[in-house]
Amino acid sequence: MKRVPLEELLEQIIDHRGKTPKKLGTDFTLSGVPVASAQLVTGGVLDLTDARCVDEGTWRRWMPVPLEEGDVLLTSEAPLGRVAWVKDGAPLVLGQRLFALRAAKNVTDSRYLGYWLSSAEGQASLGAHATGSTVSGIRQSALRKVQVPVRDLDAQRAIGEVLGALDDKIAANRAAAHAARDLAVAVVSTSSNLVKLGDVVRIVRKSMNPSALDLEVVKHFSLPAFDAGAATIDSPSSIKSTKNLLQEPVVLVSKLNPRIPRIWAVDRLPAELVLASTEFIALAPIGIGIGAVWASLLDPRFTQSVLERTAGTTGSHQRVKPEQMLDIEVRDVRELAVEQRELVESLCRKVNAVADEKQLLASTRDELLPLLMSGRITIKDAEKTVEEVV
Repeated sequence: MKRVPLEELLEQIIDHRGKTPKKLGTDFTLSGVPVASAQLVTGGVLDLTDARCVDEGTWRRWMPVPLEEGDVLLTSEAPLGRVAWVKDGAPLVLGQRLFALRAAKNVTDSRYLGYWLSSAEGQASLGAHATGSTVSGIRQSALRKVQVPVRDLDAQRAIGEVLGALDDKIAANRAAAHAARDLAVAVVSTSSNLVKLGDVVRIVRKSMNPSALDLEVVKHFSLPAFDAGAATIDSPSSIKSTKNLLQEPVVLVSKLNPRIPRIWAVDRLPAELVLASTEFIALAPIGIGIGAVWASLLDPRFTQSVLERTAGTTGSHQRVKPEQMLDIEVRDVRELAVEQRELVESLCRKVNAVADEKQLLASTRDELLPLLMSGRITIKDAEKTVEEVV
């Protein structure tokens, strides 16, 4: 297969490293045009939920060449090599530590290019051109020289469409989960009375030494670095220290960086062992459903209360203590009508079902990616596999 330097496949590289609002004579704002940063790129998606913003005038000065739908976003460092795509033509600022790669029309398919960069081969190529011992990063001059395998444009588009169908379904599921969470919070918010969290939950403190495990299947909830989501489910090989042993339905709440609400309802336990990282506080409901606890903690009031209790700490590793959390006031869901409580429980189950499907879709995509890129599987066979899971 022919290989060419990346720069020959691109119409343009947009690189704004070192550019900040202050250097443009302004500052970030509470609303306006979102600023894309490397930490907002995760799981093949640019998640702008926690993005900072600038005003329109700053955007115009910052982005003389506006981003376009389909541009490939590539993190240049911290971490290196994460990929996402610009989903539409809405105003967007390209922040530091991000490249925007615009595929040359009639030469490269942007989805194919992005998937190749995120493949094992692409990641290895980026790493081979990277510099830095503590933090690995890549300069634009080196990025241009990365050798990319080139297929005919029709094959590129077909590969991009097959893998893209899985990511499109993941995106649709993500939107459905957000809507379900918002509705659950809205229902719980109709409760006018407040109660201390410790009145409706208890902390679960059961542990075991994972080194003693002889099971092949272990469901493990953790918080990997740079993750802005709720949690991930890891393989047993990643379990290296004592964890929370979950033997009943619980809500997991992250102790780390409480500015980002990371809350996970484990509403049904499988036959295999379930563990959670010690970075979680495990809360079991008392007299209410698991969904009611989950929705109560998603209420912005709860996040604000947690922040207030960590106001005296500094640095990037703020943690809330379990005892502090029990003293926080939440909505008293016990006063909701039966129909409302049942709706909240149903929404919680829906969000968990969507999360399970996301795991299947993502693992299918990750399995097909190297097979398609290497030609070890035909596009037709890959399409059949996608049809079975989408």
